[in-house]
Amino acid sequence: MDRNTLTGLVLIGLVLTIFSIINQPSEEDLKKAKIEAAQKIKTTKDRQSYVCNFLRRHVWLHKAKVKVFRLINYTLRKQK
Repeated sequence: MDRNTLTGLVLIGLVLTIFSIINQPSEEDLKKAKIEAAQKIKTTKDRQSYVCNFLRRHVWLHKAKVKVFRLINYTLRKQK
């Protein structure tokens, strides 16, 4: 390696190091990101619980309807 190649590699490394140091998020940005992530998780959990409760009610209603129809069919068959 000659002198120019070594100088170029050192300068590239220096530029990359400075660029990565300058672009680090501040403590304030990190706190905001954590708060946003927590809010997204809470929203997602709320939606999931809503959907689960809806499905539970729907399944319960469906089971109730099936029981009623079976009871009606049973009583109709008994009357014949």
